[in-house]
Amino acid sequence: MRFTVVLDACVLAPHPLFDVLLRMAYRDMFTPLWSEQILDEAYRTAVEKLGVDAGKAAHRFATMREIFPDASVRGHEPLIPAMTNHPKDRHVLAAAVRARAALIVTSNLKDFPGEALAPFDIVVKSPDEFLCDQFELDQNLTRAVLEEMWAGYSRPPRGWDEFSRYMEPATPEFAAAIRRMMSGH
Repeated sequence: MRFTVVLDACVLAPHPLFDVLLRMAYRDMFTPLWSEQILDEAYRTAVEKLGVDAGKAAHRFATMREIFPDASVRGHEPLIPAMTNHPKDRHVLAAAVRARAALIVTSNLKDFPGEALAPFDIVVKSPDEFLCDQFELDQNLTRAVLEEMWAGYSRPPRGWDEFSRYMEPATPEFAAAIRRMMSGH
């Protein structure tokens, strides 16, 4: 059985981060989960902070719902008040608890202190750490995902080094792993 992962809004908004995560999920490397609150926040972030066209963002999130119809966590709202992590991210932890997720992937690690997670046996990881873990678990499948991603770009990078630099701002260690893998080291 694949492990379940709640993807926070901060990892679903920026490209190419959401792209690699969702392609890995599509390839059955993990089961993605989110709530409507998470998707709404990711949409707002993509449009208001990252400058993504509203129509393109709406299409992206509609496509995510279509491709991953079982990813939406429901019924977590009554749990929100009992969560002790940062108030703005209590809905994320509540969704993870409700879904019995093993992991939350977020860039907001400080909003999920260990004492808030411990009662529920949930781990929180940065997207960089999570992607490095996926790489270690299956380098061949990770490479296939990255090659598929690259092939899907209308203006592909000139080489793996450029591609890794594209990934580097959000995931520096994963980008380094890509460079090592593609250079054969």
